[in-house]
Amino acid sequence: MKSKLIACFGDSITQGQPGVSYLKYLDKKIYQNHGLGGDTLTGMLNRVKENISKSECNNYILQIGTNDVLLPHLKECSNAWKNKIKVKNKAPIVDLSRYRDEYEKLIEVLHTKHISIISIPCLGENLNSDLNKKVDAYNLVIMNICNNKGIRYINFNSWQKKSIREKENHYFISENPNDVIWDSLLTTYLGLSGWISKKRDLDITVDGVHLNCKGAIGLAKLIMKEKE
Repeated sequence: MKSKLIACFGDSITQGQPGVSYLKYLDKKIYQNHGLGGDTLTGMLNRVKENISKSECNNYILQIGTNDVLLPHLKECSNAWKNKIKVKNKAPIVDLSRYRDEYEKLIEVLHTKHISIISIPCLGENLNSDLNKKVDAYNLVIMNICNNKGIRYINFNSWQKKSIREKENHYFISENPNDVIWDSLLTTYLGLSGWISKKRDLDITVDGVHLNCKGAIGLAKLIMKEKE
């Protein structure tokens, strides 16, 4: 008998630190949180290989690519981030052709499993930013792979764009990486994601990237809709 468990692999968006994980709004007896903050496509590929060798899970939800776009950007923002970011065994993939090839390797590893793939989320609530244009390019690669292989594609990015209220100023992750630790304390452990979002005038995130309750609920609903 095949396991009904669903392994949810991802980065900090899945993990819910900082912010809120979409898994908070799904059945914890079925959905397993395999989110890892800072993970990239390269890192996830290694983790999934290890997981399938010892797990009977037949269903996987994949959410990856955020840091392949975000980490190179943060390294350019400040020396603090440059010194903080560790990419051993999970270096970001900045070339789209290579990204496509590595993503297809990930799919091949799971070719006997049922897979759903979540798009890369918006990076910042400024939808016209160069960073979000880069996200769109990565998501197009992912969507094409899903279409070609008949894999369920959960377009969370599109939902975000419809939900985000355009503003003149857009808060984004601090140039001081230590602030992310503070955000984790306030949003993940003290449950103040809504307060932080309101203070920063953000709609569905706590810092432009990581989800608040509204964003997490939105993603959970999309996942449940895909399951129906």
